[in-house]
Amino acid sequence: MTGTTLLDRVQAEIGADESLTVAAGRLVTAAIEGDDALDRALAADGNHRNLPRPDRTGDEARTSFAGKAATGVFLNSIAVQGFRGIGPRCTLALTPGPGLTLVVGRNGSGKSSFAEALESLLTGENHRWTGRSAVWKQGWRNLHCVEAVEIETRFTIEGERQPLIVRCAWPAGENDLESVSTTVRGARRGDGRSALGWDAALSIYRPFLPYNELGSFADQTPSALFDTMSAALGIDALVVAGERLRRCRLEREKHAKAVEADCREHRPALAGLDDDDRARTCGAAIAAARANAWDLDALELVLEGVIDPGEGGMTLLRGLASLQIPSNEAVHTAAERLQAGDERANAVAATDAGRAEQIAELLARSLDLHEAHGDQPCPVCKDGVLDGDWRARTEAMVERLRRDSKEAVEARQFLEEARIEAYALLAPPPAELRRAGEVDIDPGTLMTAWKCWSAVSDDLTNLTNLQLIEHMRQAYADLAAAATTLRGQASAELERREDRWRPVARDLRDWLPEAKAAAVGRRALPDLKKAESWLNLATGRIRTERFRPIADSSARVWELLRQNSAVSLDHLELSGHANQRRLALDVSIDGADGKALGVMSQGELHALALSLFLPRALLPESPFGFVVIDDPVQAMDPGKVDGLARVLDMAARTRQVVVFTHDERLPESIRRLQIHADVVEVTRRAESVVECRKTRDPVKQYLHDARSLIRTDGLPAGAAARAAPLYCRLALEAACTEVVRRRRIGRGEAHAAVAEVLTEARTLLQKLALALFDDAGRAGDVMERINRQWGSRAGDAVARSNRGSHAPVPLRETEDLVAKTESTTRSILALAKPK
Repeated sequence: MTGTTLLDRVQAEIGADESLTVAAGRLVTAAIEGDDALDRALAADGNHRNLPRPDRTGDEARTSFAGKAATGVFLNSIAVQGFRGIGPRCTLALTPGPGLTLVVGRNGSGKSSFAEALESLLTGENHRWTGRSAVWKQGWRNLHCVEAVEIETRFTIEGERQPLIVRCAWPAGENDLESVSTTVRGARRGDGRSALGWDAALSIYRPFLPYNELGSFADQTPSALFDTMSAALGIDALVVAGERLRRCRLEREKHAKAVEADCREHRPALAGLDDDDRARTCGAAIAAARANAWDLDALELVLEGVIDPGEGGMTLLRGLASLQIPSNEAVHTAAERLQAGDERANAVAATDAGRAEQIAELLARSLDLHEAHGDQPCPVCKDGVLDGDWRARTEAMVERLRRDSKEAVEARQFLEEARIEAYALLAPPPAELRRAGEVDIDPGTLMTAWKCWSAVSDDLTNLTNLQLIEHMRQAYADLAAAATTLRGQASAELERREDRWRPVARDLRDWLPEAKAAAVGRRALPDLKKAESWLNLATGRIRTERFRPIADSSARVWELLRQNSAVSLDHLELSGHANQRRLALDVSIDGADGKALGVMSQGELHALALSLFLPRALLPESPFGFVVIDDPVQAMDPGKVDGLARVLDMAARTRQVVVFTHDERLPESIRRLQIHADVVEVTRRAESVVECRKTRDPVKQYLHDARSLIRTDGLPAGAAARAAPLYCRLALEAACTEVVRRRRIGRGEAHAAVAEVLTEARTLLQKLALALFDDAGRAGDVMERINRQWGSRAGDAVARSNRGSHAPVPLRETEDLVAKTESTTRSILALAKPK
């Protein structure tokens, strides 16, 4: 399944799950698409915060949306010079395409150097050295090669006409493994391993199983085993997305907790300013335990001075510190105007204008009396009559008098305005002065002075102009002095409070951006948690679904490998996530439940490691058509070797399987089970000269060696005549051994028991008796049966071969002896064929 299809499937499941919120579903999709998409999704929900993003490299940054790097890659050859146990250049030739190849040789022959060279060439690493001290890397150069170290591998890629040639080299004398140059030529070209484009595939479908990795299988952590098996399932995008959501959640939780811890440190400072409304308001704004419950808008408005909370406090102090009384200039001006108005009014009153105004005023009042009560005798002179004629005359007189009294009117109006202005300055004390005690300011002196100042304002007629002027001049001095004192006290208290508030406010301002981010992050957490939990469950379902074929295949491989083992692999499962992920290996021992790694022998652990490795390496999605296994036989009992042979045969149907081994039991098992395999023997001579040659099975090899001796010129006289019968006898014994093993092991006898029977059959006739009659005790019946059943040529071959070097065969007859022996071995081997 491709990564795109995987995303489609997840989106379909999101749409079908009614329990998942829209926001959480959007976060799941965004997390799969990448970091930027997740940031955009959080920002769209108002939950974005600008946290620094850690570097994402390697597997964590990779998704499974990329296509395969290659398909159908097979090995043509591995050429090595100067690396590990190989001195002069030696080439291991292989047949590209599915099939089994055994590379055999004793320990120290250099065979594993080919496997390690291939691994180093393609990965730049060697499992032999991984996780070990530096001493393990020493000696990677061969001591007998002073030239450049070279590793060259040729690959065949399906669909490509040209072979792919990958070569790495170290200059002569260079001991630093990192100082390597790698070139790619042929089907692809470039410098460096990156030119291959196989890094991801090598990590996921690793086609190498070195012996050190096989042996250290039990040392791996449960999470490492989980990662190894999970990597091949094609759900990397979901795993990375889950980790991305988890990291995003943890970053926000960690940041919120840190900011909330800082908040707890700010609260005591705010509480210590209990006489400051700003501190009380800010304390209330951040009193909640969680950042998303804080009122940070109110906090910011207070810190920036946009709002001043409360009815008193700082507002009251600021009002008292700037408390306004009538200015000295205003009082002085008002007194002067009042004095001037009084003097002007008195001066005008003594003039004709003044007298005219007074008469006009008297007559105006008479007109008012007539208007109210009608005609009547004059109340002043008693002789005149107030009637209509009088009224007409009087109104004309009043109009004339008022024209004549204009100056007096203006003087009176000016005086009246001056008195009003003066009394306006005598306003009572403001309400805020009465509250001064609330902020620890004593208003008593100023209140007394102010009451004295404003006492006359209750009755505008109780003072003459001169008395009012005198009052203003005397009372103002006390008022001004008391006001100055109170303003000073308020300013001092205000400054004291500001001095205490400034550092607290500064710290809060510095903390506020992080607090906003923490609050935003907290609001995102519910959706992030839902998204993470949902994706983990979905990933688990998909992982289980995709892992089931691998688990089933591993179980089948184990059943083949577990020959004669009491341990049954009952259940294989990838479970958990994050730090709790593990590969569950449930086994039973003779029906009793147990833990795999605790009850298995070393050979069983090797078999289990193979059971887990092969199904992953053989996945159809793997681009590699080859699998390389180094020394899988060690610690296996003979029964498991047969199982291994069958497993390798199964794998070789679809892959090029190359197995390196020094243990003869595997090639013997391959021959006995009649599994087709190419066998390449690696030998090492002096000064690390390594040779590779394709070998035959023992019967054919002995006959080939016999013919080679016969045809070799320059041998000592009689050497071939004596050696040829010996090789013929070895060929006959090898044929008998193979028949006995096939027959007896095929019917269920233990390998050890069969080996003991063959060991006890010391003579050729005893071995033939086992092959013919399944009874070594019937050695005396062998020749009669052979002559009767296969003819005299077979009997002659057995007789002459049995006499061997004690009765040399004439050189002219040795070719005939080899031919007779070859025919006889075919007859012997036919005894083991199914009837």
